[in-house]
Amino acid sequence: MLFRSDSKSVRNGSDLRGFRQKEMGLFAQDSWKVRPNLTLDYGVRWEYYGVPFEVHNNFSNLFQDPSGQAPFTFSIVGPGARPAWNNEYLNFEPRVGFAWDPFKDGKTSIRGAYGIFHDRVYGNLFENARANPPFQQIYANPDIAGYLPPVALTGLAAPPTVPTTAMAVNYDPNTGLGGFVFPDLFDPNLRSPYSQNWNFGIQRQLTESLQVEINYVGVRGLRLFRYMDGNPPQPGLVKALETYCKDPNNANGCVDSATASTLTSYDLYIGADVSSNGSGIPDLPFNAVNNNAFEENCCTPGAGLNKSIAKSYYNGLQVNVKQRLSHGVQIQGAYTWSHSLDNASDPLDAASGNRNLPRNSNDLNAEYGNSDFDVRHRLSINFVYQPNSGRGRAYLNSGIAGRIMEGWSLSGITTLQTGQPYDVFGTRDNQHTGLSDRPNVVGSTVIPAGHPRTQTGPPLS
Repeated sequence: MLFRSDSKSVRNGSDLRGFRQKEMGLFAQDSWKVRPNLTLDYGVRWEYYGVPFEVHNNFSNLFQDPSGQAPFTFSIVGPGARPAWNNEYLNFEPRVGFAWDPFKDGKTSIRGAYGIFHDRVYGNLFENARANPPFQQIYANPDIAGYLPPVALTGLAAPPTVPTTAMAVNYDPNTGLGGFVFPDLFDPNLRSPYSQNWNFGIQRQLTESLQVEINYVGVRGLRLFRYMDGNPPQPGLVKALETYCKDPNNANGCVDSATASTLTSYDLYIGADVSSNGSGIPDLPFNAVNNNAFEENCCTPGAGLNKSIAKSYYNGLQVNVKQRLSHGVQIQGAYTWSHSLDNASDPLDAASGNRNLPRNSNDLNAEYGNSDFDVRHRLSINFVYQPNSGRGRAYLNSGIAGRIMEGWSLSGITTLQTGQPYDVFGTRDNQHTGLSDRPNVVGSTVIPAGHPRTQTGPPLS
């Protein structure tokens, strides 16, 4: 039962892949001038984003629940075989909009629109799955010295007796075989993400050169991509282990208290297969997962799983004031006051301080909050100034001076905006999901009078 985390992978001869994806779009639209001052635009689009495939079938996916019981068998997907997920043929996108001049003077326009838009699966998302079995095999090395933390490989040779296979089985601590497969999976029911977009606004020309526009913009995102742990610790098993380890007289010597817990990280997956103290007694009576065939070699997650289950909302007020060139000056200001909320801002590239995996893959609602890219206030101002000098102008308009001063202009852009949100994570895994918790707010969040808005807490050390 003694284990060391040295491991080696066997891969096929080349990672070169010929990925392809078929796309097609059809649309019909019409414009109806209902009245001289009212125009209605309407139409519908049909969008087809085919499931990506590899031209030589060097691609696989799993069509079993990765959090279930091992063994698992991966299936080749592509031409002549089942696709990695189901193709969609009913992505219709109705759209409608109007423009109305209520005063019939050409100076006021009231506009509104609604439409549905789909998105494709982009390359980086499915290309990361190129090493799924049988295109990679992992070998873990048992070590009689005891259970050690992950260490750098020191020339461990790839074992020739471990062939690549499409099957993933639980880890065997006696042979070092099995387990530690970290696949990048796709939900067989993956769907194309889409958004509902709507806007309403008014534009008014106040003078010959001054124009003001105010718009409300709303977006609701549905079926957005979310990267999750496909083999997370199971709540029922975790609860049973919590009860067991809280008993100070348990046979395995595991603990679960406010200051220390065995139910974290590695032990959640292989605690029943290893003895970290060298006693020969497993750390846990059973694992917190149904299988440890899928488990990254050192920590969570158990398996990367791409699903289309996230959502988002955006609401924004946009104000645009434009002074067209007059007396040598043109200036434009655009202000946006908005709020974006979601439970998955990006399936691959989390913002600074955040992470790709949800805190608890069994509770995605807990991830709902400000988007990583949420910016509440943004003001952008640009200007152009053309001095009234040079040939054909009022000043310095002749001779050498006229030529030198001809065609000059000064322009600039200034942007001011509020900052982006960030997540705060602690160092303890109190929920026993394999990832550390977000801290809880204790006490009042009101800053006392006379104190600066920027507060610095005591050092953690």
